[in-house]
Amino acid sequence: MAKRSFLAEVNHQIKQAQKRDLQKQRPTERARLAAVSEAARLKDNFEAARQEALNPSHPDRKAGEQKLRLARDQAMQALVVAKNQNLGAAYDEIDSILAASLEVDDFVDLEQLRITVEHPPFCRPDLETPLPPLPPPSTAPEPVYVEPHPLSVLDIMLGKARRHRKQVDQAKARYVAEHQAWQASVAETELVYEKAGRQHEASDRRRLAELEHARNIYAMDCKTREAEAAESNEKLDRLIADLEAGAAPAIEDYVGIVLANSVYPDGFPVEHDFDFDPELRELTLTVWIPGPSQVPTEKEYRYVKTRGEVATSQLAQKAQKDRYTSVVHQVALRSMHEVFESDRMGWIQSISLTVAARTVNPATGLDESVRFVAVAAERESYLRINLSGVVPLATLEFLGAQVSKNPHGLTSIDVSQGVRTR
Repeated sequence: MAKRSFLAEVNHQIKQAQKRDLQKQRPTERARLAAVSEAARLKDNFEAARQEALNPSHPDRKAGEQKLRLARDQAMQALVVAKNQNLGAAYDEIDSILAASLEVDDFVDLEQLRITVEHPPFCRPDLETPLPPLPPPSTAPEPVYVEPHPLSVLDIMLGKARRHRKQVDQAKARYVAEHQAWQASVAETELVYEKAGRQHEASDRRRLAELEHARNIYAMDCKTREAEAAESNEKLDRLIADLEAGAAPAIEDYVGIVLANSVYPDGFPVEHDFDFDPELRELTLTVWIPGPSQVPTEKEYRYVKTRGEVATSQLAQKAQKDRYTSVVHQVALRSMHEVFESDRMGWIQSISLTVAARTVNPATGLDESVRFVAVAAERESYLRINLSGVVPLATLEFLGAQVSKNPHGLTSIDVSQGVRTR
């Protein structure tokens, strides 16, 4: 497979996202998603009922088992609906491979691939806020000496002076003890506060160091993003200039972007090999598609209540064969359409196309390539074809293509004489 350029890969991812967004807007896709969601909900209900039924302390085991059977049946029925919705959606996508391309303009405006750098927010805004200051230390109020009530003349006459002096001495002693204890408490509080202050300053220094480190990393990441964007945009500028000049490598790069733009159904990956001949102005293109074994074969799912399981019926062999054959023909026409329509400058005047699959030979067990279609088409004549109203096989025959009689059976065409047969 031709390796996708960076620009092609970017555009491919954009188109994949756009495809998923468009799908979500379609009523059929909304119905499918609703069915999948309902199946998940009822599965959870079934699991809850199962846990309840297994609880040995369940008050009514018979009722619990009945509830469990009902929940199982509902979950399995919803699962069948979801699986059939998924299957129908898959077949709709496969059957409309050509029509899906005709709905869009395959031209790629390269300017849309120009990268504008958008930096994410700084990841550590928490470090930008300084630590709150420490609250001032809280200490008890300083003790105040309270003099005992002074003696009156009567108290002196009654001989209470001695007892009063004793009360004064006790008050002073109590004050001295309380003041000393207060001073010790204040001193201890100040020591604790000073230690907390040192720890606070150390924590803020660590915060500032972490902030500087985080900002340095963020700045480097921003520079890296800007450098990558600048490099990508420089490549884009060169590609645009070279494409306008008709340089073969630029034409190939553009084709790679266009084909990377071509989003096929999930589970049906398509790869491309191509080469542009500037003298002949011809693109040689090989489109690699999955083998028939990678296309679904189920017809529908149904719930067999008596067995408590989901059964599957298969499509008839003819239906499987017809679908895969149709896919082969559609891919051939779609691939040429995408290249010709996207090339508004007309650098590519003809396409030599092969549609093939890689498979394992059941007789030898060896890898081999099976060619299903080989066709050459001229630009002007091909663009005159109204692909929205054609039978793909008839169009390929009109173009003189070699077409496998049985792609589903991996019957290859003979390309030994080249693509052109007329």
